[in-house]
Amino acid sequence: MKNILKSLFIALFPIFAMWVFVSTLVNFKTESIALHSIGNLLSSATILFFFLKIFIKSTARTSDYLAPYTISIGIGFALNWIYFNAENNTFLDVNSTLLIGWFLYLFWYSTFSSRKSKELIVGNKLPEFNVEDASGNTVSSTNFLGKPAIYLFYRGNWCPLCMAQIKEVVQQYKELEKRNVTMVLISSQPHKFTKVWQKNIKCLFNFW
Repeated sequence: MKNILKSLFIALFPIFAMWVFVSTLVNFKTESIALHSIGNLLSSATILFFFLKIFIKSTARTSDYLAPYTISIGIGFALNWIYFNAENNTFLDVNSTLLIGWFLYLFWYSTFSSRKSKELIVGNKLPEFNVEDASGNTVSSTNFLGKPAIYLFYRGNWCPLCMAQIKEVVQQYKELEKRNVTMVLISSQPHKFTKVWQKNIKCLFNFW
């Protein structure tokens, strides 16, 4: 149920931002430019630009990368707050929704619960485990003992943030090969989807 809600949110939130952006531009033709309009335009345009950059250019998201967007959306909300009119607070409500939606996105997609583990501690040996490769064959983590290895856990092909991160690693594959580093990508998605993504990778990575 939680995954369904997250999927609906990530689909509807950018659409809402687009609606605010377009409707605000239309209002510019019928109303004089006011702070509330500029605030809504700034907040919605920032959110749209963020998602377009993720889905089109596959930009990996980091905390430093997110800060400018949060500041821009906050400024848009501040402009709306300055304009606030007790008799007509529709614009403030819309911008508040954008702001709340943005922080919900940051919280929902940037925080993880119950990640503490007695086994996965920096300095400890990686516990032995078995997984299946893209063809369904069982593979043991001990196969990669004896040389450096990077394990990258990702959600699936459907996750643009995961794909962005993998593409950044792929761009460094020559350096990894030179250093004799094995790259292992692990996902819980069905094997057929892993095979599709594996074909798009032009360098030799291990997919589990």
